[in-house]
Amino acid sequence: MIKVIITVLQLMQPYELPEQAYWNEAVDNVADMRTWIIEDINNGKISEQEAQYYIDYLDRTEDVLIHLYNVNTNK
Repeated sequence: MIKVIITVLQLMQPYELPEQAYWNEAVDNVADMRTWIIEDINNGKISEQEAQYYIDYLDRTEDVLIHLYNVNTNK
C-alpha cells in the first residue's frame, strides 16, 4: 500500500522530459502497481472498495503520463 502511494508521488514530481525509456518505465510501474493491488485483494489485505479507489487513481495517472508523453514528443 505504501509502495503505491510513494510511487504515484514520485511519478508526479516535476522533471524535464525524460527519454522514451523513462516514459515506458513509468507506465510499466503503474501496471505493476495494479498487479500488487489485485494481489492485495486476493490476500485479504485491502477491500475491493479500497482497491477500486487506488486503481481509479492509477488509471488517471496512466492517462496523464500518456498525454504528457504525446504532448512532449509530438512538437
